[in-house]
Amino acid sequence: MTTIPSLPLPRAAAGLALALALGEPAHAGEGVIEINAARALAGGITTGDAPGFPVTLSQPGAYRLTSDLVVGRGGGGGTANTTILLVTADFVDIDLNGFGLRGPASCSGVPASCAGTGTGRGVDASGNAGAAIHDGTVEGLGSNGIFAGSDAQVWNLVARGNGGNGVFVGNGGVARNVVASGNGGGGIVGGANVLVHDSTASANANAGIFVQAGSRIRDVTSTSNGADGIAASSNSVITGCTSRSNEGDGIQVAARAVIRECTVSTNDGAGIRATGNENVLQASVVGGNDQASLDGGIRYEATFVGCSAQPVEPVINGAALSTNGSSPTGLLACIVGP
Repeated sequence: MTTIPSLPLPRAAAGLALALALGEPAHAGEGVIEINAARALAGGITTGDAPGFPVTLSQPGAYRLTSDLVVGRGGGGGTANTTILLVTADFVDIDLNGFGLRGPASCSGVPASCAGTGTGRGVDASGNAGAAIHDGTVEGLGSNGIFAGSDAQVWNLVARGNGGNGVFVGNGGVARNVVASGNGGGGIVGGANVLVHDSTASANANAGIFVQAGSRIRDVTSTSNGADGIAASSNSVITGCTSRSNEGDGIQVAARAVIRECTVSTNDGAGIRATGNENVLQASVVGGNDQASLDGGIRYEATFVGCSAQPVEPVINGAALSTNGSSPTGLLACIVGP
């Protein structure tokens, strides 16, 4: 089980105050470094940080916002191509402290369509490992709201109305308590071996939640997205999910995935689609989707055979399959055995 550490460091107020009074960069080792709009425009938050945006965080340690940081609107300077926080060190903790990183992109509709997009990111930690980003809002950035590298952890975040993905975490990352809505790309996107849990994704232009091989998704809801509700590559485990009213498949997996205790309904594609083999479905409800309930190499933990007689309502290891679209392949099955 992945343990999410308590990352913020204790404050060393005297050292930080002295550094600010002297006009010198405050080093992360001296305590939590506070960032606000005025300090961002002045520069010097860490060594090599130029005035304005992006604010460059070049040293490991803890940083805390004390105001919103805004680009491309409201007099904040910059454009949709401007990144707000650029991380160039490993193991940087960014506490948004209830504030927001905000840009000029405008997204509307279900699923979202965005204008005023660009290349700017709320936090760009793509080149470094171990970032922690939490407790705030990222909205209206030209591209991704959060783009974090390997072993990143993000939590207690709202990512909405960004031109690209709401949140991206690299290999081995964790996303928890994330609300990703109305973004111009995917909602929550991850590399391999990531954990996404206790999160929601809705009205994003692309997939709600999309992760690579060996990942775990649990206790999530994905609704009204422009592609698949949940998509995971091989050897992934999806449990306790709801995927509803998405324009693609409810859940799409590759090979050797386990899907357990999920409700999948009213999606425009298949309820659950497998592009590879040896996938397992357990204790789920799949129904009311426009295409097949199940499509592809999904292995059931009870025995079924095709039959030409009027099909019964199948129950597969507690997984109830309701009527789907007009060509419900996968429903013509009879229970054999106990």
